[in-house]
Amino acid sequence: MKNLFLIPIISFTLISCVDDTPKCNSEEVKSIVLEIIKEERLKSLDNGFTKIGNEEIIQKGLDTMTLNLITTKSINKEIKNCECEGVIIGYPLIFDEYMELLKSNINPKDHKININYSAQTTEEGETIVKVEPYYLYN
Repeated sequence: MKNLFLIPIISFTLISCVDDTPKCNSEEVKSIVLEIIKEERLKSLDNGFTKIGNEEIIQKGLDTMTLNLITTKSINKEIKNCECEGVIIGYPLIFDEYMELLKSNINPKDHKININYSAQTTEEGETIVKVEPYYLYN
C-alpha cells in the first residue's frame, strides 16, 4: 500500500517541475530567428533594392547564415518569456552594401550583425519569436 501512495506524489512532482520557458539558444528558437531574418532580407531585396544577378549568392548566404554568441538578457518564468541577444554571421550582402562596408573600413568578410529577440511559449505550447529591428551597420 505504501508503494501505491508514493507513485502519484512522485508523478505530480515531476509534472509540476517541467519548465516550458523557451531558451535563447534552443535549436527551435534559433531556427525561427534565422527564418525571420531570411524572410526580412528577401523582402528588403524585393522592395526597391536591386539584386543585379546576385540571387544565387544571396540565397547561398541565407542558407549558410548562423546565429552565434547568444546571451540571455532576462527570463520571466511566469509568462514563459526570455529576452535574448546574439550575432548573425554570414548575412548576405549586395554589391552596394559590400562597398559601403569597405568605405567604412569594415572588412565585409568579418561583418556581423547584432540582434535582439524574444521568445515566449503560448498557452497552447507554441513558441512565438519576435526579432527587434536590426541594422546592417552596427
